[in-house]
Amino acid sequence: MDTEPFGPRQLVTQAEAAGILQVDQATVTRLAEAGNIWSVRLMGGERRYRGPELRTFGVVAIPQQRRSACS
Repeated sequence: MDTEPFGPRQLVTQAEAAGILQVDQATVTRLAEAGNIWSVRLMGGERRYRGPELRTFGVVAIPQQRRSACS
Protein backbone atom coordinates (compact mmCIF):
# COMPACT_ATOMS: atom_id res chain seq x y z
CA MET A 1 0.00 0.00 0.00
CA ASP A 2 1.23 3.50 -0.72
CA THR A 3 2.51 5.56 2.17
CA GLU A 4 1.57 8.94 0.67
CA PRO A 5 -1.88 10.28 1.57
CA PHE A 6 -4.42 9.28 -1.03
CA GLY A 7 -1.92 7.50 -3.22
CA PRO A 8 -3.30 5.70 -6.26
CA ARG A 9 -3.89 2.46 -4.38
CA GLN A 10 -4.82 3.76 -0.94
CA LEU A 11 -8.06 2.42 0.49
CA VAL A 12 -9.92 4.32 3.18
CA THR A 13 -12.52 3.31 5.75
CA GLN A 14 -16.17 4.27 5.63
CA ALA A 15 -15.64 6.96 8.26
CA GLU A 16 -12.70 8.41 6.30
CA ALA A 17 -14.75 8.30 3.08
CA ALA A 18 -17.60 10.14 4.79
CA GLY A 19 -15.13 12.78 5.95
CA ILE A 20 -13.69 13.23 2.47
CA LEU A 21 -17.15 13.62 0.93
CA GLN A 22 -18.50 15.51 3.94
CA VAL A 23 -21.58 13.30 4.14
CA ASP A 24 -22.96 10.77 6.61
CA GLN A 25 -21.52 7.25 6.64
CA ALA A 26 -24.88 5.83 5.54
CA THR A 27 -24.70 8.02 2.43
CA VAL A 28 -21.32 6.53 1.57
CA THR A 29 -22.83 3.04 1.78
CA ARG A 30 -25.77 4.06 -0.43
CA LEU A 31 -23.41 5.56 -3.02
CA ALA A 32 -21.40 2.34 -3.11
CA GLU A 33 -24.47 0.10 -3.34
CA ALA A 34 -25.81 2.24 -6.20
CA GLY A 35 -22.50 1.85 -8.04
CA ASN A 36 -21.64 5.54 -7.89
CA ILE A 37 -18.34 4.93 -6.08
CA TRP A 38 -16.06 1.90 -6.03
CA SER A 39 -15.85 -0.20 -2.90
CA VAL A 40 -14.57 -3.58 -1.83
CA ARG A 41 -15.86 -5.66 1.06
CA LEU A 42 -13.40 -7.23 3.44
CA MET A 43 -13.90 -10.67 4.97
CA GLY A 44 -15.50 -9.13 8.05
CA GLY A 45 -18.07 -7.29 5.90
CA GLU A 46 -16.49 -3.84 6.22
CA ARG A 47 -16.09 -1.75 3.09
CA ARG A 48 -13.04 0.10 1.84
CA TYR A 49 -13.07 2.92 -0.71
CA ARG A 50 -10.47 4.46 -3.03
CA GLY A 51 -9.30 7.77 -1.55
CA PRO A 52 -8.40 9.51 -4.83
CA GLU A 53 -11.69 8.52 -6.46
CA LEU A 54 -13.64 9.94 -3.52
CA ARG A 55 -11.88 13.28 -3.78
CA THR A 56 -12.78 13.51 -7.48
CA PHE A 57 -16.34 12.35 -6.88
CA GLY A 58 -16.85 14.84 -4.06
CA VAL A 59 -15.74 17.79 -6.18
CA VAL A 60 -17.87 16.83 -9.18
CA ALA A 61 -21.01 15.33 -7.64
CA ILE A 62 -21.64 17.07 -4.33
CA PRO A 63 -22.31 20.80 -4.60
CA GLN A 64 -20.65 23.08 -2.04
CA GLN A 65 -24.03 24.07 -0.56
CA ARG A 66 -24.86 20.44 0.21
CA ARG A 67 -21.46 19.84 1.79
CA SER A 68 -21.95 22.88 4.01
CA ALA A 69 -25.32 21.61 5.20
CA CYS A 70 -23.83 18.24 6.17
CA SER A 71 -21.17 19.72 8.44
